Amino acid sequence: MKNSWVHLVFPLCFYLASAQSLTEPTYLLRAETIVSDPANGGSNVCVIVLPDGHYRLEKYHSTRGTGGAWVYSDMLPEESMKQLRTVLLDPKFQAIHTGPIVIPENTYKTLGGFVTGNLESMDMLSVIVPREHEVQKFAFKNSEERRPYQKDLKPFQRWLKELEKRKLVEDKKESRTNCSVPHAVDRTSAGPR
Repeated sequence: MKNSWVHLVFPLCFYLASAQSLTEPTYLLRAETIVSDPANGGSNVCVIVLPDGHYRLEKYHSTRGTGGAWVYSDMLPEESMKQLRTVLLDPKFQAIHTGPIVIPENTYKTLGGFVTGNLESMDMLSVIVPREHEVQKFAFKNSEERRPYQKDLKPFQRWLKELEKRKLVEDKKESRTNCSVPHAVDRTSAGPR
């Protein structure tokens, strides 16, 4: 009778441990930047990177009432993918967590994911990284808010700048989705791997 609780608890622990990882992330990272200046307009760049190295990059730029949107999709070079994985696995990067960005409603309106209207100056960065047991999310409205994390963010920001500078061919068949996040894949029904 002493060990009867083991027969009940062990299966429950096994189920809970396996249940936490029954879904496989369908993306490695989603990041977005918004830079705005009330006098000169603004830009919005988002990227979503899939586990196999495919990525989608969207750019939107607006200047005094005119603007344009561009969509790019490609495969990350092996070295860039390696750099990204190194950044994502860094414990200091993993430790970054913030609350959501709060902007008073009367200072902005959203148009397709891009902040427009009566803008204040912004230099926003937001990042979402699915982890094994949680989704890491952080967002900063400006460089002042990023200051305490600047050293830990630097490798990621360098990687993002290099990605944005790549020479890419616009995918004219695609429309903007604001780098929408794909749904998770259930490992129990996804079939053999």
